Amino acid sequence: MKIKIYGQKRTGTNLMEYILQGAGHEVHVNSHGWKHGRISENILSKVDYVVICMRNPAAWLVSNRKHDDFIENANIAEERWTSVEDWAARDASYFWWSKFRGIGECSVIDTMQAITNPLRFWERLTEEGLVSGPMKLPTGKMDMGGNENQSDTFDVDYYRNQEYLEKLTDEDWLSIEKSLIRHADLADVWGTWFNQVRR
Repeated sequence: MKIKIYGQKRTGTNLMEYILQGAGHEVHVNSHGWKHGRISENILSKVDYVVICMRNPAAWLVSNRKHDDFIENANIAEERWTSVEDWAARDASYFWWSKFRGIGECSVIDTMQAITNPLRFWERLTEEGLVSGPMKLPTGKMDMGGNENQSDTFDVDYYRNQEYLEKLTDEDWLSIEKSLIRHADLADVWGTWFNQVRR
C-alpha cells in the first residue's frame, strides 16, 4: 500500500516510517509534500492512505525544547517550533482534514504508544490494516535523517511514567489548557489526558 506520513516535528514520523516500511508498505515521507507541512488537497489521488502522527502537547513541548538546544549547539539552521500555539495550530489543521476523510483513507495515531503501550499500538495499527503479524520496532531512537541510532536507546520509564511533565511550568500548563479550549478537535483527543495529569 502507498502511504503518506504527516505530522509535526517531534511526533514520531521517522518511527512511523520505520514501522510501516518494516510492514512492507511503500512509504512516502517527503515526496508528495513535506511531512511536517500542510496536507495536500489531492494527496489521496497519489497515495492509498494517509497516516497522521501525533503526540500529547506536554511531551511535544519538552521534546521540541530539547531538540532546539541540540540544533543550536550543533549550529543547524532550522525553523523553531517551541510554543504550545505552534502545536495547537498545526495539529488542529491535521485533525480538521482527517474528519472529512472516509473509512480506509486516513488514521491519526499517537506514536508515543509504541513506547508506552506497544500492545495497544500494535492493535491499533492492525485494526487500521497497516500491519499484520509481528511489528518491527527499533531498539534505538531515530535520528534526524530517519535512521536508527542503536547507541541512543529509549528510557521507557521516562515516557510511561510521564516524567517529562515535571519540566513544564505553570505558564506552559495554562497555554495547553487555553489551546484545548480554543480547539474543540484537540480537546476531543487530549481533554481526558489533560484532566488526568492535572488532578
